[in-house]
Amino acid sequence: MPPRIDPFTALDPDDPRYVEPYGPSGRVLAKRLRRGLAPMLLVGHPGLGKSTELRRTFAALTADGPAVFIDLADLDVETNPDRVLYDIAAETLRWWAQDGPEAQPSPFLVQDLRASDPTFPQGQGRTLKPAEIARACWDELAMAAKLDRVPLLVDGVDAMGPDDGRRTLLALLSLTEFADLAVVGAPALATGPENIDVVDHYRVVTASPVDPRDDKGAAHLAAIARSHLGERPVGDEPLARLVAASGGVLRDLLGLVRDAWAYADEDIDDAAVDDAIRDRTERFRRLLLAGDRKALKK
Repeated sequence: MPPRIDPFTALDPDDPRYVEPYGPSGRVLAKRLRRGLAPMLLVGHPGLGKSTELRRTFAALTADGPAVFIDLADLDVETNPDRVLYDIAAETLRWWAQDGPEAQPSPFLVQDLRASDPTFPQGQGRTLKPAEIARACWDELAMAAKLDRVPLLVDGVDAMGPDDGRRTLLALLSLTEFADLAVVGAPALATGPENIDVVDHYRVVTASPVDPRDDKGAAHLAAIARSHLGERPVGDEPLARLVAASGGVLRDLLGLVRDAWAYADEDIDDAAVDDAIRDRTERFRRLLLAGDRKALKK
């Protein structure tokens, strides 16, 4: 059976296949947050390992004390900027009840959270706006943790459109009095005059592809490929072809490695690499619109 290689899923912090990146690592991001360099916005194109590094940041921070990690893709409702702070408050209280400080949330906070649900308010608590209930939650959490601010790591903003992502980032700033923020976003949120408020408030950290034409970059990508291949034999030349075909994007590299593993009869040879590259090329071809190929040739 092929190894479990999912290019679209972040690695767990303790996954033995992890290779320290060229760019900003979770260890480095955690160090910066400890030094007060928040709020932080980690940007980069899809497939560069941002979510993996945010999870490793979380693991490093929890060694020192409480920290909250929220992936917007895991929430029970379709998160949008108008209710994202309510969803974060609700997810924070769930974490708090299970793994948070020993001092539990007050009954009043729980009642207010139920009464403030934008979709289905219930109970006898106060009906508060999303920003108000989120601030109330994080204010109480910081006091229970006996900290000025608790780290809050948010993944998934990069999956939003630019307008929704921008509104979400600005809404999250209302928590900076109680939370040290680190958020994964798209490059479109960190450049251009429309993002002046984002760039003014967030410290932007960029994840970039690794250049497979550089000797050190190629060796780094090869190490990542070998870590996922396990004991499956692969020659230097077929491996170099997989690295070059990836363009330095980790998601594409892992997709090629997975497919080459499946196509190979025994060792991963040039024939298996040919089939993997053919599949990947066909995938990209299907995404092209009329005129794209002509424009790319210019």
